[in-house]
Amino acid sequence: MTDNIFILIVLIAAVLLQVRNQNKLLQKQKQLAAEEIKHQKDLLESIISSQEIERRRIGNDLHDEVGAILSALRMLIEMQNRQGVLTMQQEFINQSKRLIDIVIKKVRQISHNLSPHVIGNFWFYDAMIELSEVVNVTDSLRLTLDFEENEIPPDLDVNISLGLYRVITELVNNTIEHANANLITITFNTLNKIWQITYTDDGIGFNQKTPSTSRGMGFRNIESRLEMIHAKWNMQKEKTSGFACKVLVPLDNQH
Repeated sequence: MTDNIFILIVLIAAVLLQVRNQNKLLQKQKQLAAEEIKHQKDLLESIISSQEIERRRIGNDLHDEVGAILSALRMLIEMQNRQGVLTMQQEFINQSKRLIDIVIKKVRQISHNLSPHVIGNFWFYDAMIELSEVVNVTDSLRLTLDFEENEIPPDLDVNISLGLYRVITELVNNTIEHANANLITITFNTLNKIWQITYTDDGIGFNQKTPSTSRGMGFRNIESRLEMIHAKWNMQKEKTSGFACKVLVPLDNQH
């Protein structure tokens, strides 16, 4: 009887020891998984940060070097024009000037898209106005903004400004490429220390047959950038037409 009790105690101790070891193993696996997630997040932030630095460099080079050369070339043609030329030469000069103006405008747009000046609330407001002006150049699509400069949260962190600008431009690009829309509306408002950005278009809708790879990559980029600034978003997938989403940016931990 005593031997049986001893054996039972040994078995119970062995089971408890095994359970303890399994718990330690599970805890270790959870810790490793958490460390891996943190590593991946840090790596993603590093990649995006490096991309922004490179975008800024390329944007500055386009604006400062290529743009300056084109402007100098246009001035040279203008100087030649003032000296008086034949009719055929005059037409050539006028066409050359028009083409150079178009190239200069395109270079400025590319430079701004690569490196927008969105430092603080005023810069963000200006960047959004300029984005709407670029979209509204065409007659096929119109972008309207429902917000005022003084409605932007004060002392808006530069990372939040830049992150939101990239998210909004990604949404606009998705609408242009896939939605076949006529109107984009972006509304900004603040409620309970949450900055809400509502984006809608009147296109074919999210659930329609659009290239999934393009949309998927764009949405992954959006989610990554929002995660970096501790923001969230939700899409109204139940809409039968058009696309709508809301971005929620907490303002109490932006620094």
